[in-house]
Amino acid sequence: MHSLLTTYLIGVGVSLCFTVARYTYAFLTRTFSTLHANLRKTGVRQSYLTGDWIRTGSASEELPLAIAGSAVLVLASWLGVVLPLVGMILSWWRRWTMPPRMKEILWRASHVNLDAKEVERLNFELLELTYGAEEAARQRAALAERKADREADGRNPS
Repeated sequence: MHSLLTTYLIGVGVSLCFTVARYTYAFLTRTFSTLHANLRKTGVRQSYLTGDWIRTGSASEELPLAIAGSAVLVLASWLGVVLPLVGMILSWWRRWTMPPRMKEILWRASHVNLDAKEVERLNFELLELTYGAEEAARQRAALAERKADREADGRNPS
C-alpha cells in the first residue's frame, strides 16, 4: 500500500511539473512569439482550453477553466503525464507530415513580422489547403460580416 501511494504521489509531482512547464511555455509563446503577434493583428488568439485559434472570448475568461482542468489531470497522477506526452507526439507528427506549402506559410508567419492583410491572406490560404476552397470562402464571408458589424458599432474593424 505504501508503494502505491508513493507511486501515485510521484506521478502527481511529475504531472505538476509538466503542467507548470506547459503553462509557462504557453504564456511565453503567446506573449513573445512572432506568430502570435502576427495573429493578434487580425484578432486571432490561441485558446488555453482547446489550443485552437479563435476570434472570440478572452484568455482571462478561459484560463481559470483550463487551470481547473489541469488540476484534475495533475490529481489523476500518471495520466497527467501520459496525455500531454501523447499530445506533444501528435503535434510533432502533424507538423512533420504537413504538406510543404503549409510549412512555408507557418514558417513565414512565425519568423516575419507581417501586416494584418498579409496575415489574413496566409490564414485563408491555410484554410484552403486544409479544408478546401468552399470552407475558406465561408470563413472569409463570416470575417467580412464581423468586420461590418464592428464598423457599424464604431469599433476597430480588424
